[in-house]
Amino acid sequence: MIVKCLNLMIVLVAVSMSGCLGNDTDLDATITVTEASSIDEGGLFCGYGDKKECHSFVVSISNKDDEDFSTNMFYWDAVGDDGGVYSVPSVDGPDAIAAGATALVTLHFDVSNGVKLTTLRYESIVGGTVETTIPSYELVITFNVTLTVDEASSTDEGDGLCGSSEDEECHSFNITVVNEGLVEFTNNIYYWEATGDDGLTYDTPSRNGPDEIPAGLSGVIMLDFDVPNGVKLTTLHWADYSNSIKDVIIPPY
Repeated sequence: MIVKCLNLMIVLVAVSMSGCLGNDTDLDATITVTEASSIDEGGLFCGYGDKKECHSFVVSISNKDDEDFSTNMFYWDAVGDDGGVYSVPSVDGPDAIAAGATALVTLHFDVSNGVKLTTLRYESIVGGTVETTIPSYELVITFNVTLTVDEASSTDEGDGLCGSSEDEECHSFNITVVNEGLVEFTNNIYYWEATGDDGLTYDTPSRNGPDEIPAGLSGVIMLDFDVPNGVKLTTLHWADYSNSIKDVIIPPY
């Protein structure tokens, strides 16, 4: 008797699920990407890390069905020009779109560096798929800073304690910083290093100039390094927690 009841329950569940699939397989909705963009580092954790970018799409959804259209992140994916499939974007906008309504949502995908997404796809959990072409778009670089060493000099003893030891000299550099990015450039002594012709690295120089150079502006920074007698510095480096500028040439001095 128990076995018969179990079999009957299985049949009823199967019939019920079959009915759901039949109703939702023909998804009556259209999706259109109205805006597409990408940035090397987006909000929160989108594009976080050196190997990821954040690709964002404004999507117009026209729901012609008689059921609500869920915008759940697990229903979305996108195909890249590398052949890869990128899924589970974060979603800004309504959780669902009512039957007969049209609304906008914004999707943010984590994408491998250098990849562009070409096709957006929506598939509900019980079937029914709609997709659309993603228009071409460009990558925005948030950190875009150029460093140029304009003047280089050395003395056996500089200002303050620079080169004060008998075994050290004070090597000074005037540096032009051009910030064409979207984030400020920070002039922290712990972010600077220089490589000498002895192959060693010298860090934590004293500095003069602004603490930060805002996006879109330029400025001049002066650095003083303690360097052993007879060594010349050849390249300058800057790195914070997520960005870096390496091997800036120091002119002979």
